[in-house]
Amino acid sequence: MFIENTKSAERYLRRVMGFRQEEFWVLAFSSNQKLIRARMIFLGTVDSCPVHPREIFRFAIEAGASKILIAHCHPSGDATPSLEDMKATQRLVRTSQIIGIPIVDHLILTKNSVTSLEAMKLLKKLTH
Repeated sequence: MFIENTKSAERYLRRVMGFRQEEFWVLAFSSNQKLIRARMIFLGTVDSCPVHPREIFRFAIEAGASKILIAHCHPSGDATPSLEDMKATQRLVRTSQIIGIPIVDHLILTKNSVTSLEAMKLLKKLTH
């Protein structure tokens, strides 16, 4: 499957994600944006989902990913990134820089909306 942009990633994720509790997904891509593998790495509760870089990058390395897109859902219906979302994303972005597998975006989905941290220019801000 070829995922060319955030909109096509969103369409894919809407087909596989449930919205009853938080799910954290990783999409692993080849260098030419071909989706190699996708997996829900963490399953949380209705309002939180613990995330650890080790599991995310183990999946990315095993998949042979050149880059990854991370995504999670907010069952609350509010796609605004929380402080916890921002802290976790910053930790993941820093880890990605060390490992050499860049994060191309972090999407937060609800049943009716999506927020792209890349579109908000937040991924670059989190690298410093």
